[in-house]
Amino acid sequence: MWRHLRWTRGLWRQNVKRYDAPISPSEVVAVLKDAKDNASGPDGITLAGARAIGCKTLAIFFNVWMALQFLPARFSTARTIFIAKVPGTTNPLEHRPITISSRLARLFHQCLARRLVRSCPFDNRQKGFMPVDGCGENVFLITNIIK
Repeated sequence: MWRHLRWTRGLWRQNVKRYDAPISPSEVVAVLKDAKDNASGPDGITLAGARAIGCKTLAIFFNVWMALQFLPARFSTARTIFIAKVPGTTNPLEHRPITISSRLARLFHQCLARRLVRSCPFDNRQKGFMPVDGCGENVFLITNIIK
């Protein structure tokens, strides 16, 4: 029993070190490769603009933010827009809000999220906040259980 606890503690320390390590340009390359070209944030930086900055420079920005434990105000602000659920409606209840943050902040958060997913073991039934179609899998599962 004690051996398992020591192993778990050692595994936790190893994962924490990996989480706190500086972000490498290769991690930024992987995040940029998988990023979708959707709306820019209030700072106006698009995905093409972020790619033009370069992976090494982005890694430096991200590491400075991690070291300072602070995200500059320019990158921590967001804009909220309301999308009509029913076309042409003016009723506020028939809109859903979408909040869009800075593209650089989203890339930074994706780097951190990938590390957390690698570091923290999740139960295979975990669907929320994971890069899978959780609703589709759960509907399929429930449908087959009911049958």
